[in-house]
Amino acid sequence: MRVVRVMEPGGVMRARGPWLTILVALLVVGPVVGRPAGAPVAQAAAPPEALFGAAIQVMSGQTPEQAVTSLESSIGRRLAAVRVWRLWEEPFPTAYDRWLRDGGRTVFLAVKPARADGRIIRWRDLADAPAGSALDREMISWAQRVKGYGARVHLTFHHEPDVTGTQGFGTSADYIAAWRRMVSTFRAQGVTNVEWVWNLVDSSFSVNTFRRAALWYPGDAWVDAIAGDGYNWYGCLRVGEAAARWRMFSDVYQGLRLFGLAHPTKPLVIAEMGTIEDPADPGRKAEWFADAQAALESPAWSQVRAVLYFNRPDTAPTKYCRWQAKTSPSSLSAFRTLATASHFAATTVSRADLPAATLGGRVTGPAGAAIPGATVQIVDPATARTVVQARTGSAGRYLATVRPGTYDVRVAAPDWRGLGPRLLAGRAVSGASTLHVGLARANLVTFSGTIANSAGTLLASQQVALINSAGVLAVGLSNEAGAFRVTVPAGTYRMRLRSQGFRDVMSYELAGPIALGASRWAALTLPIRTLTTRVLDPAGAPVLHASVASPDCPGTRFAVTPGVTVEGTSCAGTGMTGESGVATHRLLPTSSPVGMTVTPPQGSRLASASTSVGSLSRDTSVTVRLRAR
Repeated sequence: MRVVRVMEPGGVMRARGPWLTILVALLVVGPVVGRPAGAPVAQAAAPPEALFGAAIQVMSGQTPEQAVTSLESSIGRRLAAVRVWRLWEEPFPTAYDRWLRDGGRTVFLAVKPARADGRIIRWRDLADAPAGSALDREMISWAQRVKGYGARVHLTFHHEPDVTGTQGFGTSADYIAAWRRMVSTFRAQGVTNVEWVWNLVDSSFSVNTFRRAALWYPGDAWVDAIAGDGYNWYGCLRVGEAAARWRMFSDVYQGLRLFGLAHPTKPLVIAEMGTIEDPADPGRKAEWFADAQAALESPAWSQVRAVLYFNRPDTAPTKYCRWQAKTSPSSLSAFRTLATASHFAATTVSRADLPAATLGGRVTGPAGAAIPGATVQIVDPATARTVVQARTGSAGRYLATVRPGTYDVRVAAPDWRGLGPRLLAGRAVSGASTLHVGLARANLVTFSGTIANSAGTLLASQQVALINSAGVLAVGLSNEAGAFRVTVPAGTYRMRLRSQGFRDVMSYELAGPIALGASRWAALTLPIRTLTTRVLDPAGAPVLHASVASPDCPGTRFAVTPGVTVEGTSCAGTGMTGESGVATHRLLPTSSPVGMTVTPPQGSRLASASTSVGSLSRDTSVTVRLRAR
């Protein structure tokens, strides 16, 4: 499927797949004090310049230095930064690190608390290490070595802890304690040439699970910059929702951008960025780079001050991802245009134009009574996602800090108050802004339950929204136990279900009417069907690393729970065959044909092939035998 691009506010080219998101505002009733939605807002200046760098692939027979200069020669510029990784006992600085420094290239250093023999160092052990202990001396050694480097180091202690914490390192609280201990050690040693770059994977800025970014954040006083690692995994990652669809730059890093809005004085860093080719659509990788450049040069992304491209392949057992810029002439050309853009002329991570604004006020009910415990959500209008959430105190007052801009504000009283929620659209926030909100009485009901797949597996991070004639009224996400809860005034709604980090390789959007005259509990079930494709060569041997794409998003209609029928689309995206030559897709049941395009791995001398199944009412298997070219 070719992605259609539309221009959004701020001049950002956005990719739209099978669905369009419609943003609608609620009808506002009751007294509101604050800046009118139509008040003029100052025109945003051009975003400050950003730093451009890369993680380097060292080819056979190359030195690291040669790998750097080879990439630089191919893109027509010197890299302003290079990312390097070190285990706990590995040396720093090395001759390579000093070569980078002497050439004017900033080092982005990630240090992992793991020893060369594979033993890990638990975060809690680092945090609680007694003065003079071996771990304390090792932390001091790192501080002294960075101090003696003679140039600024952007240092990450244990990058991507959100995905490695399950390997025995500890909890998010342990990680925060270890991070703060490292920062304190460096400060005690008088290290002034270090910038602390806190670094998670992109999905953790969007999920509502134990990996949620807020649970891992050490705090503004302990962090100099906020970083995310993100990729367009389309087809090269064999499991996970991220593999099911082509994700443009803005989709990959949207969560990081929104998290930054809540920490407005911190520059954002894209510490790892990567995209693959689409075998069925030559030139699509080049379009991805062009979209990234358009976004990064727009005011909406002006908080991003450094971008490092992951110019290396990833061939771990569940992946076959060729991220390198040189995968095709069109890709390299677009990457060169991105890298040499005037926006990427910076040689340091700029801290210019990082102002903070506050929004505060009072939430009241009938007769002006203060409402303690009310939820105030400051929402990004372009994505309808919450940037900051605050609660009112005993006097009904709230205060939230955000990056200046225009936001929607959702206000809801605690369920037991019997007061209806409100949405105030298009509120300009700058400096110290004030917004007082009055809530009126309403007959509230709760729609709650669980959401699971057809195997009974409970699903986390699935969006359940209830929409009335005035627009989106309430949105909830299922938690790790698959449970969701949405409170709304009694009435008839359109229920919308949407994937948010689906663990099966699929994405979906469904909607159907639901009447809520009283509170209701329901077990929602997605009757997922499995489509298995076996790919063989002319001799009947399985083909490894073949791409199996299901480019269409077939329509579906079924009862998600007794008495509630939903309809919409589901998309399976692209999968890769494993050693048995099998790729698996998951879709919701459909009576429409499901087409598939099979593309063999590069260099195989096999021809591509297409096939389809007439419908998907039950689990289905199909075998595709490729011909020689």
